[in-house]
Amino acid sequence: MPIAKAYLSAGRLADAEAALQRRIRGLCGFGATSFDFDAFSMLEYLLARFYRGQIDERSGRASQAVGEYRYFLSSFDRSNAKLPQIAEAREAVRRLA
Repeated sequence: MPIAKAYLSAGRLADAEAALQRRIRGLCGFGATSFDFDAFSMLEYLLARFYRGQIDERSGRASQAVGEYRYFLSSFDRSNAKLPQIAEAREAVRRLA
């Protein structure tokens, strides 16, 4: 995911989206003959959804961005996590919804 984040920071949204989609597919085991539970990271998957929200927002796809942010936030409803992305996603939903 660092490559996708670097592309996003550089404003290379299409490259960021492609890199992120490859990572999501890899995390979910698409194209594999079996799912590797040990290799799956739910946090990484959720962060990927957050960054996909940022890509959608910066690409002018506000409704898709809100969906991604809400998906990300739904996993932290009852959490004490202090991830900065949680506050960013909440603010983005307020701004875009």
